[in-house]
Amino acid sequence: MKVNLFIAVFILFYFEYVMKYRRLTDEELKEMEQEFINFLVSNTITGEDWEKLKLNNPEKAQKLIENFSDIVLQKVLEKIEFIEHRTAKDWKIFQCQPDKILMKGFSADANSHIDFNSPNVLKDIEGSTIQLYKAEKAYNSDREKEIFEMIQSGCTITEGKVFNVMAHLHSK
Repeated sequence: MKVNLFIAVFILFYFEYVMKYRRLTDEELKEMEQEFINFLVSNTITGEDWEKLKLNNPEKAQKLIENFSDIVLQKVLEKIEFIEHRTAKDWKIFQCQPDKILMKGFSADANSHIDFNSPNVLKDIEGSTIQLYKAEKAYNSDREKEIFEMIQSGCTITEGKVFNVMAHLHSK
């Protein structure tokens, strides 16, 4: 891992670095302060060097933060197994496999009393008429990049429990 971080910093300083994901927020960076310090140390940047870099070359300091952000987000995205997207009348859950993504969904009629954003939705759908649908597809690009884009467009990370319930309902 140390070699990878060294290579990342080398590329950062000798080539133009383009972010893959997004910069961590100040709050996220504060929560990861120790990890960021370790990142700097592994790249032989001392606390004093970091302070000088922020003062004398803020663009390079920002690029280091962007590089760190991408490394953190890459690790998080690699671990994601399930994401979901809900609207009042539609609920999709995605299983993010290594080479493809599976989707199971519920859809309710516009006049239905069902609201998929409700915390009691699983009880509300019992005995109701809903449409079930499913799909699967290979990733268009890099797996993590595609998951990131889905999260940016409104999906949230979730557990697999509801996906498994949906899979059971689809099998009936």
